[in-house]
Amino acid sequence: MNNIIIVKLDSTYAAVYSGIWQWDYGKILRIQGGNLPKVVEIHFSLQDKGGDSITRIGTTIDGATDVPIPDSFLENGGRAQDYKIYAFIYLEDGTAGNTEYKIEMSVKSRPKPEVPGTPEEPELFRETVKAVNAAADRAETAEKNAKQYATDAKKESSEASESAENAKNDREAVEKLKSEFGMTTESVLRTATDARNEAESWAHGHVGYPDRDKDNAMYYSEAAKQVATKNGYCRMGINENGHLILERTENIKDSLDFRLNEKGHLEVMME
Repeated sequence: MNNIIIVKLDSTYAAVYSGIWQWDYGKILRIQGGNLPKVVEIHFSLQDKGGDSITRIGTTIDGATDVPIPDSFLENGGRAQDYKIYAFIYLEDGTAGNTEYKIEMSVKSRPKPEVPGTPEEPELFRETVKAVNAAADRAETAEKNAKQYATDAKKESSEASESAENAKNDREAVEKLKSEFGMTTESVLRTATDARNEAESWAHGHVGYPDRDKDNAMYYSEAAKQVATKNGYCRMGINENGHLILERTENIKDSLDFRLNEKGHLEVMME
């Protein structure tokens, strides 16, 4: 059984010409379009102008607003002729209210059945509409925030895992460098120690080099002195008067001298 009456809001006025019989009950008016809020106030009346109206609350889901049609208007006191029901969509925010759309529904008259329809729903007040709208907005915002938080948490979790993996790789790289650096340092120190010991052995001997147990520096100094004494030794210098002098060992004193030649150059004379 289909109890939904569908109307599309293409303008500020819409009409329904079929599908509604007198003495029906539980009918739902489904309003499509209009970009209506989550909860909206709708006024039903049997009169196009003047008189009173009954307020019902419509709820909007996925762009479609459902609102119950008052059962009393579907009875209409047993009226014996076809008639119309009018629905006025009323938007308000607590500071102002406006009638935005008008819907006209045609009802076909018929004989009264033996069993009447269900009782009327209780009236709802505008403060309730306002509170429900606010609650619906908060719920929608909370849902969006929850989805965003979930997305952010997933992203942060992924980034944290990546950071942990990077930290692990960095730690392994540091340990490897430490190991390599330790080996390199040990090798350098060992090479430096060997070089020092060898230099020391050439200078004056070392326990690690038994074949070089002499004081080599003193040895070669003495050897050089002996050679100089045997073959002769000379050097030139400046005395305290600023004169150029030639110092010689005794064994070459008579065979080695110097003079200025005709070009003014210093030359050494040997016999």
